[in-house]
Parts: sequence; structure tokens; C-alpha cells
Amino acid sequence: MALHGTPRLGPQLAKLARSFHCSTMKYAGSEWRIKHGLPENPSDQGLTTDLPDWSFADGRPAPPMAGHLRRQEKKRELVRRIAQLSSELDHGMKKWEAKQKKQEEDQEEKRRKRLRPKGDSLQQVQK
Repeated sequence: MALHGTPRLGPQLAKLARSFHCSTMKYAGSEWRIKHGLPENPSDQGLTTDLPDWSFADGRPAPPMAGHLRRQEKKRELVRRIAQLSSELDHGMKKWEAKQKKQEEDQEEKRRKRLRPKGDSLQQVQK
């Protein structure tokens, strides 16, 4: 039999449990790292990620792991994309420069074909 003076803990524990979460601390401190020019997740790049985990006792390197190969392919694809975008940008700049040059030539042509003053006004301009 419960005493009348003791509170029930069930509802209070339920309220407390809602304030806790069980998610990982994957991005803890990520704002600080981004603010200081570091990657959001320190495990995404660096020596511990890029170097092999082990090597043979005689000094031969270990065969590349699947994750390492995946990261290499991802980097290659990024380089291909950068090269493609760079060439597209260069092509666009050349087209724009040609268009600007054509516009200037057209304006110069219009200026040359303009009607010229005659008579008295021509003599005043030459003085």
C-alpha cells in the first residue's frame, strides 16, 4: 500500500526521458570546425583516412581497401567535373569576348557610316 505523501515517479520520469536523445554525436563541434576552415567531420579526410591501415612486414604496401578505392574514384570524378566546368567557362568567356568585339565593330561601323556635315558647319569643325 502506497503512502499518501510519496509522489509517483512514473509521469516525472516520462517527462525526463523526452529531454534525452540517443543520436550519435557525429557532428559535435561542426560549427566551430566550419568557422575555422576545417572539414565538418574530421574523419572525412586526413592521414588517418587516406593512408593504409597496415602494410606487410617486409615493407610492401597493403592492397587498397574498398573505402580507399571508393574515395579515389569520387576524387577522380570531382576532378573530371571541375575540368569540364572549367572548359565550359573558358568557351563561354571566348564567346562573350567575341560578341563584345562584334558589338564594338558594329558601333564603329555605324559611326563611320553616319552622315557628315556639309558646307559652313564642316569648315567650322576643321578650324
